[in-house]
Amino acid sequence: MARVVKPPVATASGKRPAPVVRAAPPARKAAAPAAATSRWGRLDNLRNRSMQNAPLAGFFREALAELRKVHWPTREQTTQMTIIVIVFSLATGIILGGLDFVFAQLVAFLVGAR
Repeated sequence: MARVVKPPVATASGKRPAPVVRAAPPARKAAAPAAATSRWGRLDNLRNRSMQNAPLAGFFREALAELRKVHWPTREQTTQMTIIVIVFSLATGIILGGLDFVFAQLVAFLVGAR
């Protein structure tokens, strides 16, 4: 199927050039399946016909497909996020510990215990 490419609005002489008709790009061929050189090795062979109807094989096939889509964090990102989690956990622990101490002292004062 040919496609028509619209020319610029006007040239220097003020006339519009005729539209240019270009041939459509050739259709793409389907990619051949990768050999056993993929990252997952033999686990890619779960597409075997005898195993396609097995629910467990289907589960692992789908799990591997999802793992390939994951954007894994870099080492630096992982380190930064770990530090952030530790800092916020310590801050939360200190705040809750302080509130616990204050309320324990308040209850002891109200009850009259020493």
